[in-house]
Amino acid sequence: MVARNVVKEMECGGYTVPTGATLVVFIFGIHRDPKYWPNPNQFDPDRFLPSASDQRNPNAYLPFSLGPRNCIGYKYAMLYLQTTLSTILKRYRILPGDRVRSVEDIRFEFGMTLRLLPGNDVRLELR
Repeated sequence: MVARNVVKEMECGGYTVPTGATLVVFIFGIHRDPKYWPNPNQFDPDRFLPSASDQRNPNAYLPFSLGPRNCIGYKYAMLYLQTTLSTILKRYRILPGDRVRSVEDIRFEFGMTLRLLPGNDVRLELR
């Protein structure tokens, strides 16, 4: 979640948001909205290919926020994430643990960051 102060009265979703109000953007929900992501709970790295990205709202993926107050480590984090994830996926298949049967079974704790609760185990299987 990201909070922003409204500096000028605006319309949002049919509501008038007054100056001085705080808007909270629920990024977790946007990243799982079928309006932007077909099969949002399915792991599909191909959805980030240029051909798929061209047809999607450019603001639908914002893990580091957007605009002038976005995360300064965004570019580094994305490069690190891509390198690490590609190395892991090249060597292993990532499978749900015994207690997780579907995406709906995964439990999170919402705070300053999103954290998995205990019991959301995964298994790694050599390729």
